[in-house]
Amino acid sequence: MYLKEYTLDKESFIAVHNKLCELQWHKDDAVKAAVEDMRKSLKGLYDQEDAAFKRLSNHYDQVKKELQLTTIWSVYEVDDIHSEHPYRGARTLVYKDHWGDKPVYKPVLGTTWAHLWVAAEAAIKDSGDGHHAFIEGFQQAGEDLFLTTGS
Repeated sequence: MYLKEYTLDKESFIAVHNKLCELQWHKDDAVKAAVEDMRKSLKGLYDQEDAAFKRLSNHYDQVKKELQLTTIWSVYEVDDIHSEHPYRGARTLVYKDHWGDKPVYKPVLGTTWAHLWVAAEAAIKDSGDGHHAFIEGFQQAGEDLFLTTGS
Protein backbone atom coordinates (compact mmCIF):
# COMPACT_ATOMS: atom_id res chain seq x y z
CA MET A 1 0.00 0.00 0.00
CA TYR A 2 1.20 3.49 -0.77
CA LEU A 3 -0.47 5.74 1.80
CA LYS A 4 0.94 6.07 5.30
CA GLU A 5 -2.54 6.42 6.83
CA TYR A 6 -6.03 5.50 5.70
CA THR A 7 -9.26 7.14 6.78
CA LEU A 8 -12.58 5.39 6.64
CA ASP A 9 -15.77 7.27 7.47
CA LYS A 10 -18.18 5.76 9.97
CA GLU A 11 -20.87 4.81 7.42
CA SER A 12 -18.35 3.00 5.23
CA PHE A 13 -16.90 1.13 8.19
CA ILE A 14 -20.36 -0.02 9.29
CA ALA A 15 -21.17 -1.13 5.75
CA VAL A 16 -17.93 -3.12 5.47
CA HIS A 17 -18.36 -4.66 8.91
CA ASN A 18 -21.93 -5.72 8.21
CA LYS A 19 -20.99 -7.24 4.84
CA LEU A 20 -18.11 -9.14 6.40
CA CYS A 21 -20.55 -10.60 8.93
CA GLU A 22 -22.80 -11.67 6.08
CA LEU A 23 -19.88 -13.31 4.26
CA GLN A 24 -19.35 -15.82 7.00
CA TRP A 25 -22.84 -17.26 6.36
CA HIS A 26 -23.50 -16.79 2.63
CA LYS A 27 -22.12 -18.56 -0.42
CA ASP A 28 -21.98 -18.14 -4.18
CA ASP A 29 -24.08 -15.25 -5.58
CA ALA A 30 -24.67 -13.77 -2.13
CA VAL A 31 -20.92 -13.68 -1.55
CA LYS A 32 -20.31 -12.03 -4.91
CA ALA A 33 -22.93 -9.38 -4.15
CA ALA A 34 -21.52 -8.76 -0.67
CA VAL A 35 -18.00 -8.39 -2.04
CA GLU A 36 -19.23 -5.91 -4.63
CA ASP A 37 -20.97 -3.92 -1.89
CA MET A 38 -17.73 -3.87 0.11
CA ARG A 39 -15.81 -2.61 -2.92
CA LYS A 40 -18.33 0.19 -3.32
CA SER A 41 -17.99 1.05 0.36
CA LEU A 42 -14.20 1.21 0.01
CA LYS A 43 -14.23 3.25 -3.21
CA GLY A 44 -12.98 6.37 -1.45
CA LEU A 45 -10.01 4.48 -0.03
CA TYR A 46 -9.27 2.86 -3.38
CA ASP A 47 -9.36 6.32 -5.00
CA GLN A 48 -6.94 7.66 -2.36
CA GLU A 49 -4.64 4.69 -2.93
CA ASP A 50 -4.69 5.19 -6.71
CA ALA A 51 -3.92 8.90 -6.31
CA ALA A 52 -1.00 8.15 -3.97
CA PHE A 53 0.40 5.58 -6.41
CA LYS A 54 0.12 8.01 -9.33
CA ARG A 55 1.80 10.78 -7.33
CA LEU A 56 4.71 8.50 -6.38
CA SER A 57 5.04 7.10 -9.90
CA ASN A 58 5.11 10.59 -11.39
CA HIS A 59 7.75 11.67 -8.87
CA TYR A 60 9.91 8.61 -9.60
CA ASP A 61 9.53 9.13 -13.36
CA GLN A 62 10.56 12.79 -13.03
CA VAL A 63 13.66 11.94 -10.99
CA LYS A 64 14.52 9.13 -13.41
CA LYS A 65 14.39 11.62 -16.25
CA GLU A 66 16.37 14.29 -14.35
CA LEU A 67 19.12 11.84 -13.43
CA GLN A 68 19.03 10.12 -16.85
CA LEU A 69 18.51 6.70 -15.30
CA THR A 70 17.15 3.57 -16.96
CA THR A 71 16.34 1.38 -13.96
CA ILE A 72 12.96 1.45 -12.24
CA TRP A 73 12.51 2.59 -8.65
CA SER A 74 10.16 0.21 -6.80
CA VAL A 75 10.74 1.21 -3.18
CA TYR A 76 7.28 2.74 -2.79
CA GLU A 77 7.78 3.60 0.87
CA VAL A 78 9.95 6.52 -0.28
CA ASP A 79 7.88 9.69 -0.70
CA ASP A 80 10.73 11.92 -1.89
CA ILE A 81 13.77 10.52 -3.69
CA HIS A 82 15.68 13.69 -2.78
CA SER A 83 15.21 13.13 0.96
CA GLU A 84 17.80 11.43 3.15
CA HIS A 85 17.84 7.65 3.33
CA PRO A 86 18.01 5.96 6.77
CA TYR A 87 21.15 3.89 6.11
CA ARG A 88 23.63 5.89 8.20
CA GLY A 89 27.19 4.72 7.83
CA ALA A 90 26.58 2.81 4.60
CA ARG A 91 29.66 3.28 2.42
CA THR A 92 29.38 0.53 -0.18
CA LEU A 93 26.41 -0.72 -2.18
CA VAL A 94 26.74 -4.47 -2.77
CA TYR A 95 24.86 -6.25 -5.55
CA LYS A 96 25.37 -9.98 -5.43
CA ASP A 97 22.00 -11.68 -6.02
CA HIS A 98 21.77 -11.27 -9.78
CA TRP A 99 22.27 -13.28 -12.97
CA GLY A 100 25.73 -11.88 -13.64
CA ASP A 101 29.08 -13.52 -12.93
CA LYS A 102 30.26 -11.87 -9.71
CA PRO A 103 29.25 -9.45 -6.95
CA VAL A 104 29.42 -5.76 -7.80
CA TYR A 105 30.52 -3.06 -5.34
CA LYS A 106 29.74 0.63 -5.77
CA PRO A 107 30.46 3.53 -3.42
CA VAL A 108 27.54 5.29 -1.78
CA LEU A 109 28.33 8.91 -2.63
CA GLY A 110 25.68 10.73 -0.65
CA THR A 111 22.90 10.55 1.89
CA THR A 112 19.77 10.76 -0.28
CA TRP A 113 17.66 8.08 -1.90
CA ALA A 114 18.74 9.57 -5.25
CA HIS A 115 22.35 8.75 -4.39
CA LEU A 116 21.31 5.15 -3.71
CA TRP A 117 19.41 5.00 -6.99
CA VAL A 118 22.48 6.18 -8.91
CA ALA A 119 24.71 3.63 -7.15
CA ALA A 120 22.15 0.87 -7.69
CA GLU A 121 21.87 1.66 -11.39
CA ALA A 122 25.66 1.55 -11.78
CA ALA A 123 25.79 -1.79 -9.96
CA ILE A 124 22.99 -3.26 -12.06
CA LYS A 125 24.70 -2.18 -15.29
CA ASP A 126 28.07 -3.57 -14.18
CA SER A 127 26.53 -6.88 -13.08
CA GLY A 128 25.86 -8.00 -16.63
CA ASP A 129 22.28 -8.89 -15.65
CA GLY A 130 20.08 -7.10 -18.17
CA HIS A 131 16.89 -8.65 -16.82
CA HIS A 132 16.57 -7.29 -13.26
CA ALA A 133 16.00 -3.54 -13.55
CA PHE A 134 13.57 -2.92 -10.69
CA ILE A 135 15.19 -1.54 -7.53
CA GLU A 136 13.15 -3.12 -4.74
CA GLY A 137 15.06 -2.64 -1.52
CA PHE A 138 18.20 -2.34 0.54
CA GLN A 139 19.51 -4.24 3.57
CA GLN A 140 22.28 -2.73 5.66
CA ALA A 141 25.06 -4.77 7.27
CA GLY A 142 27.63 -2.46 8.81
CA GLU A 143 29.08 -0.24 6.09
CA ASP A 144 27.62 -2.44 3.33
CA LEU A 145 24.23 -1.87 1.79
CA PHE A 146 22.91 -4.90 -0.10
CA LEU A 147 20.71 -4.20 -3.12
CA THR A 148 17.61 -6.25 -3.92
CA THR A 149 16.18 -6.14 -7.44
CA GLY A 150 13.37 -7.70 -9.39
CA SER A 151 12.23 -8.01 -12.98
